[in-house]
Amino acid sequence: MSDYDKVAEDSFVGGFLDTLDKLASGKWIQHAIKHEGSLHQELGIPEDEKIPLSVLQAAANKETKSGKTTKEARRARLALTLRKMHHK
Repeated sequence: MSDYDKVAEDSFVGGFLDTLDKLASGKWIQHAIKHEGSLHQELGIPEDEKIPLSVLQAAANKETKSGKTTKEARRARLALTLRKMHHK
């Protein structure tokens, strides 16, 4: 067994390597969006309407009392990032 195989057996490192493989394949967006429409649902905005920029920015800055970011904040940051990308 090679050194690489020994390291890959560790579940944390193995999971990290799987993530790197997904990023390297160029399809990171498809893997990042697991629950389509969940941000609309959390913000109470119908899916057929666009989320206003001010609402996205406010949601991106939400934190819990312990200082951790919420899922809603992470989803809003991803939406802001994807908004900057140019579509063909």
